[in-house]
Amino acid sequence: GCCEPQQYQCCTSDADCCTDWGKLECSVGVCVFPGASNSTSSSQAVLFLKHIDGAAEKLKAELLRRSDPDSDIFLSWLSRDEVRSILQPNATHFETVAMAVAEHGAQLLSAQEGDDKVTVQFPGPMSPGFLKAVEPAVDWVSHSSAQSPLDVSMPLRHRVVKGEVKPVQEDAFPQSCLSSLDGVTPTCLRSAYGITGGAKKPSTARGQAFIVNQGFHPSDIAQFQRQYKLPNQPVARIVGTNPGNAGDEASLDGQYIMTTGQYVTTTYVYLDGSMDNPFTNWLVWAAKEPDATIAKVHSLSLGAPENEVGDSIIGRMNTEMAALGLRGITILFASGDSGYQPQQKFGAASPFVTAVGGIWNGEMRDSVLQSDELSTGGFAASSQNKAGTWQAAAIASYMKTFGQRPAHIDTSQRAVPDLSAYDDDINIVQNGGNTALSGTSAACPMVAGMMAMINDALAAAGHNTTLGFVNPFLYANEAAFLDITKGNNRGIQAVKGYDPISGLGTFSTTTLDQLTTAALKALSSKKRSPQ
Repeated sequence: GCCEPQQYQCCTSDADCCTDWGKLECSVGVCVFPGASNSTSSSQAVLFLKHIDGAAEKLKAELLRRSDPDSDIFLSWLSRDEVRSILQPNATHFETVAMAVAEHGAQLLSAQEGDDKVTVQFPGPMSPGFLKAVEPAVDWVSHSSAQSPLDVSMPLRHRVVKGEVKPVQEDAFPQSCLSSLDGVTPTCLRSAYGITGGAKKPSTARGQAFIVNQGFHPSDIAQFQRQYKLPNQPVARIVGTNPGNAGDEASLDGQYIMTTGQYVTTTYVYLDGSMDNPFTNWLVWAAKEPDATIAKVHSLSLGAPENEVGDSIIGRMNTEMAALGLRGITILFASGDSGYQPQQKFGAASPFVTAVGGIWNGEMRDSVLQSDELSTGGFAASSQNKAGTWQAAAIASYMKTFGQRPAHIDTSQRAVPDLSAYDDDINIVQNGGNTALSGTSAACPMVAGMMAMINDALAAAGHNTTLGFVNPFLYANEAAFLDITKGNNRGIQAVKGYDPISGLGTFSTTTLDQLTTAALKALSSKKRSPQ
C-alpha cells in the first residue's frame, strides 16, 4: 500500500515511497524518483494548483448548459479569460507553492496572479520534500525527473489476412470502396463520407490540430496530397519542435485530418515527452493560447489505461479538457486498439471528449461494415469518469438489448466510444514511400476533420461560433449515423442502436450533411441572448 504523507521523505524500502503522482524508490534511506539519485542536471515541474471550492463544478455545469442543443445559449461559448475567471486557484495555495520554491532553492518560471498552473525549475531533481510541501496546494504535479513516463502510445498495425481473400461485392454495403483489399484512399474516404467541398480559403479563426508525440515530414504531406489530387495544404503552424522523424502516427494524423478537413488551417502540437505525463505541455499551451489563434478541433490518437493514469490526475485533466470545451474547442481521442478492456484508455474515457472507435469489413475483407475486433470499448473504470447526462438514454437503451458483454456493468460510468470510422489499411505516405496502417488512430483524425468542416459551414452561414463540446449534440442526432450492428471486440458485441464498441455508429454518405443541417437549425432557432 501507499505510505502516509509523513513517510514521503524517509524510507526503509521502495514500498514506503508511493505517492499519487508517481512511483518513487528508496535510495540511502530517502525517497527519490527513479534515476534521480544519479542525476545532477536541472529539472522542471508543472504544478496544477487546486481551484477555489466549487470552481470545477461550476465550470462543468456551465459547459452542459451551453452544449445542450435545446438551450437558448447553445454554442454560446466563453472566452479564455472568462473561463480563467471561473477556475481561480486559492490564493493561499499559491503562497504555499511560493514558500516551497524558495525553501528548496527552486525558481518559478511562469507564474502570474490567477494562474492555476505554474512551472518550477529545480537545480537538480525535484525532491520528495518539495512534493510533500506542496501537496496541500495542488491537484497534480507533472515532473521531468521520472525515468519512466506514462506510455500513451497506441502502436499502429498491419493486419495479416488469414486464408483466401474474397472480392468485395459492389452492393455488399453502402460504402463499398471502404475495403482494405487495395487500401483505403482519400478519394474513397471523401466519397464514402459525403465530403464534397470545403472553404476555399483557410480560416485562421477556427482551424484544427493534431497532437502527437512524433514528428512528421512536410514533404510526405505534400507528396500525399499530390498523389491523391488533394489541394496543396501544408501544416500552417507548429507548436513546440517538429523532431523531423516521420513517425507513423504523426504521418497518418496529419495526412487524414487534412483529407477530411480540407482547406482548414492545421496546427501540429508536439508532445515533447519532457514530463512524466506527456499531455502536460498540450494542456499548458492550450490553456494559455489566445482564443483568436487556438485551433477549435483537437485530435489525439494517444492514451493509457485509466489505472495507469490515476484518479487524481484524471480528475484534473477532465477539468482542463472541460475548460477547453467551454471555449468552443472540440477534443477527440482514439478509443484504442486493445479490444475489450475493463480499463478504458484515457483520455478517450473522459466524459468531456469525443471518443472515436474503429470499424472494418471483417477478417476476410468480404463482409458488411462491422466493429473492428481490436477497437477498444466498454465502460470506464475510474470514479472520475461518470456518464454524462447526454449519454444516459443511450446507455439505458443498450442495456435493454442482448449480446455478449461483461457480466457486471456499472451504468453510471462513461461508455466508450461515442462513434466510429473506418480504420483498416489506410494508405499514407511515410519517408517518401507508400504504406498502409490500421487502428482507431486512423479513425480519430478523420472524424476530427469532419468536425472542422461543420465549423466552417457554421461560419459560412454567419454564425460566429464552433461545435465545442459536441457530445450532447451528437447524441441528440443519433439518427444521422449509420448504425453498426455486427462485430465483436472480444468482449462486447455490437447491437442495434448505441453500443460501447461502435458508439452511435459511423458516417454514411449523408451523416456530415445531416449534422451540419442540424447544427444550423439549432442555432437559427435560438434567441442567442448572452448569459
